[in-house]
Amino acid sequence: MGWLSLLLAAGLIRRVPAPPVKGCPACRGPAVPPADDEIDLARQSPNSAYSLAREMNMTTAASFLQLGTGRKIPVQQKFDMKCLCSKEVTVPESGKIPVDIPIGKCAATEAAVKQEETGNGMTVEEIKVHIGNPLKLSWAKVPKHHFSAVDGRTSHPILGTPGGDLGEWVIALSIYEGMTNHELGLADVKRLLKEYLRFTTKMSFYYHTDRTSTEKIGRILTQDRLDLTETPQNDDIKSSLLQELVLPSNVGSEHFRMMLEKWHKFNVRKELVVHCIHAYFEILWDKVATPPVWQKLRLVTVEGQSMEKAFVKIDVSPDCVVNQVAPLIRPRKEDNSIYVAHKTSVQVFRKEMADFFADSDSNIDAEKFLDGCNELGDRHLEKDIEYLARSANRQLPVYEVKLV
Repeated sequence: MGWLSLLLAAGLIRRVPAPPVKGCPACRGPAVPPADDEIDLARQSPNSAYSLAREMNMTTAASFLQLGTGRKIPVQQKFDMKCLCSKEVTVPESGKIPVDIPIGKCAATEAAVKQEETGNGMTVEEIKVHIGNPLKLSWAKVPKHHFSAVDGRTSHPILGTPGGDLGEWVIALSIYEGMTNHELGLADVKRLLKEYLRFTTKMSFYYHTDRTSTEKIGRILTQDRLDLTETPQNDDIKSSLLQELVLPSNVGSEHFRMMLEKWHKFNVRKELVVHCIHAYFEILWDKVATPPVWQKLRLVTVEGQSMEKAFVKIDVSPDCVVNQVAPLIRPRKEDNSIYVAHKTSVQVFRKEMADFFADSDSNIDAEKFLDGCNELGDRHLEKDIEYLARSANRQLPVYEVKLV
């Protein structure tokens, strides 16, 4: 039974009998509550419909009540609701239609596109088409979901940030080094990453390479069909693999390749970037570790050449950030490919890392740590845009898309 059915059964809303309607799962309103005996939505009693929806941890943005700015709903007040739906739905005999209603959470009905830089590539209208109908987007709980790289070579819907999860980990370790005035070695990086993998609520932790780089390393090491997720057969092969995996020409992640080549532009130590890659693979290959933290590592191999036609920064409302939900965007479609960076949603991930380091080290202030991560993260995003989209040889348009 959906939450609408629960609310109907609880007597919190009343169904208006209707013939088959064009529409749901997108209940957009208007819902018109009475104007007296009012109480602010955010301050309703624990038994209110708002509290029920909130406790159920609903994340879909495709179904919600559209009340208008500043509107209020009386406590326990019944009201009529109308729906605009994306396809035909027949009302069953029970009169109950299952549908999620994330009242007071994050609900987006349109994609507002703003062009920040002109260039050769996709137009504003093409970006709107690529993003699609906001009502049909899937939304993720950020603390549970991994961040992919901004790379446009995947057709899977993603949350994007420069370098993915491991790119953010480099940022966090850089801030940690600065706050402790201590350079981390490989053993430190490996230990901290293991501890974080046990600490995090993420279901997986992302790093990626590409098919071209993997096959090149395989040829160098005379290994056919090299699988980087498999534990090397012996220490010599392991040592050779680790050496090849940090040579810029063998790195399939554009962001990590640039950090290895231009680390000073990203305000990070090259050795720290190398340690992060090595630590990732050493943990991935340790299949006998207890607990088996390697199982959280998500190594993705993307295919083909970079053919992006725009760099798109995804923004969401403050409610979405507070409620830790974000839209999953598909970088590659049949006709076009875009770079995707969730510039505000990634702050949720950074806050978790700030809490981790503050818990691990009493000298770390979580708020200052988060500020540092956001500042360095902004720089990494700027450099990705500069080197990937706004270089001398490539002038792609840059857009900000705000889902509101």
